[in-house]
Amino acid sequence: MIRSDTIVSAEQYMTKRTTPRILFLLPALLFAADSSGVRPRDDRSQYAVAMFNQSLALAAELVPPDKVRKQFGSAVDSRYLVVEVGMFPKARGPLEIRPGNFILRVNRTRDTISASVPKAIEELSETPKPVATELEAKCLPETSTDKPVAGYLYFPVRDKKDGDNEYELEYKAQRTWMILPLHAGTLR
Repeated sequence: MIRSDTIVSAEQYMTKRTTPRILFLLPALLFAADSSGVRPRDDRSQYAVAMFNQSLALAAELVPPDKVRKQFGSAVDSRYLVVEVGMFPKARGPLEIRPGNFILRVNRTRDTISASVPKAIEELSETPKPVATELEAKCLPETSTDKPVAGYLYFPVRDKKDGDNEYELEYKAQRTWMILPLHAGTLR
């Protein structure tokens, strides 16, 4: 004999089974929607150098050549200086993040170099498509946010020699101007 209180409609059964699954997958779907850049480190002090003011903490470090070669290949390592940048907003309002707000200054010559990801991908046409896609995906995202954001900036350098020049990362935006001396980080 079937009890009437145990009979469940197909609609109720499906709702009961799928709702927890959707709720379980929701954070993964939301994270995937904003997949540009790299995961910010827990704290700005985990970068080689950091600076801050009342609205922003900016942290950066040169990505070691071995890591660049391993992740993107020797073509990227020989032509580009890769800098990992972490931005940690302190203010309650959103922070406008634009890779174009950064330039690389070469200390001994005072030359400046702008970051260029699209150019990097075009110039490296011999680079396999997955690497070119990864270059773009790991770039510092152009966004407006009140949460920490991190990513790579790619600076084309003609005569790249390890240890030959000292570099500074200059950030100018929203009434903020910061200059960070760049140091290589440790392999993670």
